[in-house]
Amino acid sequence: MIDRLRSVAQSAKGLAAPSLAIALLCFAYATYIAFTSTSVEDDKYLFPSILGFIWMLSFYAFVETFRYVPQRSDTTEGLLARAKQKLSRFRYWVIGLIFIGSSAAVAVLTVRVLVIWFRNYGD
Repeated sequence: MIDRLRSVAQSAKGLAAPSLAIALLCFAYATYIAFTSTSVEDDKYLFPSILGFIWMLSFYAFVETFRYVPQRSDTTEGLLARAKQKLSRFRYWVIGLIFIGSSAAVAVLTVRVLVIWFRNYGD
């Protein structure tokens, strides 16, 4: 599992900086709306900007975390070196499970928020 996550992160490493920039723009826009909004119509794009911030920051964290997953341990290495390598890979495996679970939770949150948003602001 973590080898696949590493390969996806390696191929998407060029998108890390733009996703962080978009996340910061979404956060800045959401903050601007939160402090300057005077009516419900003024904060029409608050929910989409918050969702954009969450997704872009999550993508950035994914790419930066899984780009450097250690390789599988080699049988020519000593017992302690292999144990250290396996422990390090186990840590990434746990992080991967947490990331997949949180991504599923954010996907459910996105669907629910967008349903509410389209119900209130859909034309």
